[in-house]
Amino acid sequence: MKTKKRFGQHLLKYSGDARSIAGLLSESPVRILEIGPGAGALTSALLECREQAHVTAVEFDRDMVEHLRKRFADESRCEIIQCDILDYDPAPLGSALSVTGNLPYNISAPVLQWTVKHRGLITEAVFMLQREVAERLAAGPGGKSWSPLAIMTQLYFEIKEQFTLAPERFTPPPKVHSTVVSLRRRSGPERELPDLFEETVRAAFASRRKLLSNNIMSAFALSRTRVEEILHSLDFPPTSRAEELSTERFIALAKALEKL
Repeated sequence: MKTKKRFGQHLLKYSGDARSIAGLLSESPVRILEIGPGAGALTSALLECREQAHVTAVEFDRDMVEHLRKRFADESRCEIIQCDILDYDPAPLGSALSVTGNLPYNISAPVLQWTVKHRGLITEAVFMLQREVAERLAAGPGGKSWSPLAIMTQLYFEIKEQFTLAPERFTPPPKVHSTVVSLRRRSGPERELPDLFEETVRAAFASRRKLLSNNIMSAFALSRTRVEEILHSLDFPPTSRAEELSTERFIALAKALEKL
């Protein structure tokens, strides 16, 4: 199949790599949702490695969809859907979904946000991402990789970097390395977050070069004095920056902002 640069397609070349990804899913999934199956390398591995599962593959490229429907025409456990995954509602597939995909780099962050949005239906996910995105996703506070994407995803999923593939493992080869990450939904009830939590997190990271106080001032139209009072009440140093704050400290900051 001819790939299309505008779709960010980099197809897996080797069936062994596809089987390695498929093998990271739980041993007995009932429903697997594959995002961006491309020419079907991972689809084939999923059907082979998880013999009891039904695979729903959502692909945006109409030419790829035509190819996939021909390739898996005789496979009763495989359904091919032509759709933008960001517009796709997985609810009809049930509430114990396993999700996987070799994600196009240009939509990896939106797909992760989509995963968080539908977290009530998704028990696990295994994604191939650009290595730098995978590192950001699994990062903790205190470094440059700490980001809203990591914070919002880690609230609901345990994240683990699994293995990395070099560019030559794909066709066409990308300019960067790729890393497979696994996400497992956290057990127990979800914690209750302040209404302003996500807005606070995104505001804090609006400009990484600025102090936390300056970003909060701009986002919430507060005076410097008021912001400094809030930070002091929370025992935040006046020179705090967003990448230094843990999730717990962001929750405390959001609660303080809500009281205003």
